[in-house]
Amino acid sequence: VLDEPATGMDSSNARKLVHLLARLSARGTTVIFSVHQPRADVMQMLDHMVLLSGKGALVYSGPTANLVPHFEALGMTTPAHHTLLDAVLETLGSSASCAAELVQGFKDSSAGKLELEQLGTTQGAGSNPGGCTRTPLHPTYTAGLKRQLQSLSLRQMRHLRR
Repeated sequence: VLDEPATGMDSSNARKLVHLLARLSARGTTVIFSVHQPRADVMQMLDHMVLLSGKGALVYSGPTANLVPHFEALGMTTPAHHTLLDAVLETLGSSASCAAELVQGFKDSSAGKLELEQLGTTQGAGSNPGGCTRTPLHPTYTAGLKRQLQSLSLRQMRHLRR
């Protein structure tokens, strides 16, 4: 689990880092990391993407290859000299009502329903008059998030040493 591992890197080194992480993933290692506004070539190296609104609501979760068709089905278009993801991120930041529309669009999509079912939640299904609200995606666990991440990180480090 890495939090913004490419922060401070130029685009070439960031791409090399993501390529290395993709190779680790191809060998069977689970790789999870956060990245803000990835370039199109970096985004194409990702297998699965989770996109959250500024308030933490699920906007998209699924194969990266399905990201563009999903947002095109919601009526999003790619502006000149931008990626569709840039347009989505700009829309998310423009207003709570625009973000809420994208959140609802994912909930209403067949892929969204399947993904939310697999997560075991409806993520606040139904009306959302207040706009985007953070809804917990996971049940409460005995160990907190910090402890879980520590355990997973130690397990991965042992696995990498082997």
